[in-house]
Amino acid sequence: MPTFEELVGSEAGMRTYRSLAYWIGVLKVEAPVAGLKTEALVDAMTMFYDVEEQNFRDEYGEVDEFTDAYFTPMAPVTLTRKWCPFDSARKWLGDPKWEEVTHEGFLDSVAALWTQPEYDVLDSVPAFSEDEAHFRFLLRLAVHRGVQRGDNILLICRPGWCFEHAVKNPLLDFGYSALEAGRLYPERVPSGSFENASPITPVPAAF
Repeated sequence: MPTFEELVGSEAGMRTYRSLAYWIGVLKVEAPVAGLKTEALVDAMTMFYDVEEQNFRDEYGEVDEFTDAYFTPMAPVTLTRKWCPFDSARKWLGDPKWEEVTHEGFLDSVAALWTQPEYDVLDSVPAFSEDEAHFRFLLRLAVHRGVQRGDNILLICRPGWCFEHAVKNPLLDFGYSALEAGRLYPERVPSGSFENASPITPVPAAF
């Protein structure tokens, strides 16, 4: 599965892009997965990134027909520092049932779907960075919810955006309002990344 470097695709891209955005969550088992397209999923993620910074939950409205109906992310669109979560997802969940890489300009995007995830395997392999540990935290939430409901796990990612901007501009109330939409963590980055801030405690939610 692609690394951050492979998604960026060039030394010039590595100098330009320092962050990656991903969406991790549960996809209802009744979702029509035969028609999944990475390009459409990335477009939905991009639209939600903008919506999450501007609106509270009751103002989200209908953003994307497919994700609105079938997909529940565990957090707002999440950012990393030159790191892609797909290899970590594979080491914890195994090979995906579906995977697609799309090419747009000199950047690639990727999405993948896992069925019948196993919760216990998430503690069998350690995490080696803050970004990876935070991804495992969100993945554990997704797998727990997926096992409870019989749903699948969907992961979408694309290089771009800015991790440092998210650190300096936390979602705050907008992030906490996202909990009403089924998210289980209210920010785009790990709580330890915020300077001079107390760690964020996710609000308990029913699975």
